[in-house]
Amino acid sequence: MKRVLILTAGYGDGHNSAARAVGEVLQESAEVRVCDVCAEALPEVFKWTKRLYLWMTARVPWLWRCLYDLSDTSDWSGGVPPGLGPVAVRLRVMLDEWKPDAVVCTFPLYPYLLDVLFRQGVHRVPYMTVVTDSLAISRTWLESDARLFAVSDEGTRSLLVEEKGIAPDRVVVTHFPVSPKVHAGDEAKSWCAGQAFKVLYVPQGRPSLVEEELVAMLDAAPEVRVTVVLGHKVRRLYRAVHGAALRAGRDRVRILGWTHRMPQLLASHHVLVGKAGGASVHEALAAEVPVLVNHFVPGQEEGNTELLHRLGGGRFVSTPAELRRALQFLLDQDGSAWSVMKQRLHQARMRGGAVHIAELVQQLDDFHV
Repeated sequence: MKRVLILTAGYGDGHNSAARAVGEVLQESAEVRVCDVCAEALPEVFKWTKRLYLWMTARVPWLWRCLYDLSDTSDWSGGVPPGLGPVAVRLRVMLDEWKPDAVVCTFPLYPYLLDVLFRQGVHRVPYMTVVTDSLAISRTWLESDARLFAVSDEGTRSLLVEEKGIAPDRVVVTHFPVSPKVHAGDEAKSWCAGQAFKVLYVPQGRPSLVEEELVAMLDAAPEVRVTVVLGHKVRRLYRAVHGAALRAGRDRVRILGWTHRMPQLLASHHVLVGKAGGASVHEALAAEVPVLVNHFVPGQEEGNTELLHRLGGGRFVSTPAELRRALQFLLDQDGSAWSVMKQRLHQARMRGGAVHIAELVQQLDDFHV
């Protein structure tokens, strides 16, 4: 069996989600390892830089935008970036000891480290890059010698080929790799007035804002039922959500903490309200669930929001009042606007990315830079 090393990093959920999905498919025909080499080689540095990333994107997004724009002028192809020597050493040991036949990178740092190691004499292994952003693509993804770049959509492919100068035969539209467990459900394919309209809500921001958003959704129409997924934010947000739920009536709000059932939840709900992360947006697209984006990280996640707009499957709502109006619009005339969104997502068929990438991995030896 072919050995496939999948490299990821936990700065945001998209990289890890993509890596797990590809590994889930590949393990049926190959020996697979999914590794976060940054966390393994520099655990304390990784822990604090991850916290800094999350704090910055939540509290001072303008500063993150400045850093993101700066990254688009950076060139990592010359050598190992400062401070990341231990990551390169750890990766070299992994290549020497496990001897993979192919490598898949879902985080932009690793292709450059691979190029450096190959120039230093490490046995060359074919690798591909899975770009986990859409439409807004930093240069950091693109300066390596990757044999292939897997992208989520035709617009992103056009950007890489026509504006970024990547050779057309190196860019393949695979769609974002989501778990094969994510599928379009039967429960939420239609809706008419009087039936429960199920909203899957993944809150962001301060407790007061979350409470305002929840109240706005419940005020949009009496048919609205909200499932709130708090995840790791249970301690910080439970009191605000629970208070709003009590006032609205227990039958209208369900509160969940951490869950592994997001694929099933997506399939059984009519709309997702949440952040424009790569994993969450593309899981919703695969499940054919319209998305109302209540937050995005400046830079990469703006592209995900734009993709929803282009597909006709979602939009950005900047305030609780705008969220309420958006839901009312979707529900007007027996949900005609919502039905149009569902139909457009069905026609887009944004699924199958993990399977397509797994097939390309098996053929990497046939592609040359």
